[in-house]
Amino acid sequence: MVLPDRAYAFFSHTHKAQKENMPLLDEILAKRVSLFDYERFDGGQKNRIIAFGKFAGLAAMIDILSGLGKRYLNLGYSTPFLSLGSAYMYTSVASAKSAVISVAEEIATHGLPSGICPIVFSFTGAGNASVAAQDIFKLLPHRMVEPNKLLDLFEKGITRHKASLNRVFQVYGCIITSKDMVAHKDATKAFDKGDYYAHPENYNPIFHEKIAPYVSVIVNCMYWEKHFPRLLSTLQLQDLARKGSPIVAISDLTCDIRGSIEIVNQTTSFDSPFFRCWFHLI
Repeated sequence: MVLPDRAYAFFSHTHKAQKENMPLLDEILAKRVSLFDYERFDGGQKNRIIAFGKFAGLAAMIDILSGLGKRYLNLGYSTPFLSLGSAYMYTSVASAKSAVISVAEEIATHGLPSGICPIVFSFTGAGNASVAAQDIFKLLPHRMVEPNKLLDLFEKGITRHKASLNRVFQVYGCIITSKDMVAHKDATKAFDKGDYYAHPENYNPIFHEKIAPYVSVIVNCMYWEKHFPRLLSTLQLQDLARKGSPIVAISDLTCDIRGSIEIVNQTTSFDSPFFRCWFHLI
């Protein structure tokens, strides 16, 4: 409910003209409300003063680990993630972390089914939310992998797992930056971050070719606007699915409808924190 003639400060998700929130903006205008959008506090230097907080990353990472347990069970695999509740079920950050540590101990002791390994988490963004999500991830027994080493990890992992019945006692993490997402349309030109931000139209997306085929979980925390290439389009995800992609879960903290991950076409809630993607219906 928006009360008339008031001042509000919050993340409105309207300044990029997000279609789904235009009714909210219409109501704000009709009721003569002053809106102070956190995303527009930049001190005039395009350096955001108020950023998406670390608790968003903490909660989102706990939720996706919980969801991962349910998804793998649906696929026929019992994993330690299944014992983890949603973030809102814990009374404090400490109690939530304790629950994740219990999962970590189970992985370290009893391992994960080799049929779903290597389990690779990829993280986009370098802000508070991404760092906090990585902090939760790092409570698990893990190894960080450079993006250019993912293919090697995947090939060696698949060969090793097929050759033995051993379980796997760790997960893998990979931090994704702009140079891992796009490449210049002119193959003779190397990636240049400044040029990319100034002229994104000169770059093609490569995440779906270079990174996505080797990851199980995408934790998307990056800032995105319409003039930038998407991290993953629906067609790219459909193609990955046809090729047997290991992606089983996406945690999109940006929650931009049809944004950097195009398949995100709705928001979620505490009561219904996940939705299933049916590629043939999209």
